[in-house]
Amino acid sequence: MLKSIDLMYQAMLAELGQRSLDAAWSADFPSDGRFTPLTVKQRRYLVFRSA
Repeated sequence: MLKSIDLMYQAMLAELGQRSLDAAWSADFPSDGRFTPLTVKQRRYLVFRSA
């Protein structure tokens, strides 16, 4: 049977995961850019454009 993980360690792991996702997002989408809508063949997409 598996032992449950202490709540403190669960919170630490969740925080680490969130921070790594936030860093990846910032690297892919710099703060000086913006998302703009683009319509292609009657379908709407959001496209990121850097300044």
